[in-house]
Order: sequence, then C-alpha cells, then structure tokens
Amino acid sequence: MFIGRNQELTALNKLYQEDSFQFAVIYGRRRIGKTSLINQFLKGKRAIYFTGLEENALENLARFSDAIHAYEDPSYLDGPNFASFEQAFKYLVHLSEKNDRLILVIDEFPYLAKAIRQSVQCCNPTSTIILNRTNSFLSSAAAPCPSWKSRSLATRARFMAAELPSLS
Repeated sequence: MFIGRNQELTALNKLYQEDSFQFAVIYGRRRIGKTSLINQFLKGKRAIYFTGLEENALENLARFSDAIHAYEDPSYLDGPNFASFEQAFKYLVHLSEKNDRLILVIDEFPYLAKAIRQSVQCCNPTSTIILNRTNSFLSSAAAPCPSWKSRSLATRARFMAAELPSLS
C-alpha cells in the first residue's frame, strides 16, 4: 500500500513529463519509503532498476550489466558484462538515443559508490553533459550526499533533491 507521498510522486511525474534530461535524488533516513516512492513512480513505465549492494565493484558491475541487458530484452538470462561503469553509462546514452524515454534508477547509491569510487563519475560534469543531450530520467535513492547538489550538475539539468520526512 502506498500512503502519504503524493506530493513527492507528483513532483517526480512532473519532472518525468519534461522533454529533457532530469535528475532526481530522493534521500532520507532508513525505512521511510524512498524505494516505495520510486516503485510507485515506476508503475506503468519501463525502467532500468539497479540496487547497489555492499559487495565489490565487479559484482556490482555484473548486476548493473544484467539490469541494462534485461531492459533491452526482458527474456535475458545471462550474458557479457560491460568492462567498466564508464562503458555501461556510455551504452546507456546509446540506449537513450533510440528510446522515447530512458529511466535509470540507482537505489542504494552509497553502496555502489563505496564499492567503486569511479562509479560516481556518472555524476561528474563531463558525463552530465553527455547525459544532458539525451532524453533520460535518472533517479537515485540514498542517504544525503552534498555533491549531488553541486552547482555544475544543477546548471546542466533540472534537478530535484527531495528529503523524505518521516510520516509519523
């Protein structure tokens, strides 16, 4: 059951309706509904959904590769992994150019960033410029991270950072 996040859901859907790259960060303390909000937002939409885990970089990269391949082919079972996160994100740019709207969700982003520091390159200005030319929607759910509110990112894409307050 989805309760009490209609304002945040409306904000996500409003960003999704924009015809340009959008980046939404949803953060807050544990167990307050960040993932539920994202799941509600994704209803009826195709998306690449990836959850960062407390495992090494190669294991995260293998699962990220699987998530991307499964987006392309829902019957996908197993196949080659991308050689790096940079290669995976470049492929996402390719996918976004041939699809109407590409949604990428990275849940538990801090686990991914901890596993491989280079993974945060997806949010650096160079990569943001590449993604800004696409019709992509990037969402991340995690604990607060000051770099997500950086001026360079905010000037390249419409940016939403929403801290979810407790419902109690």
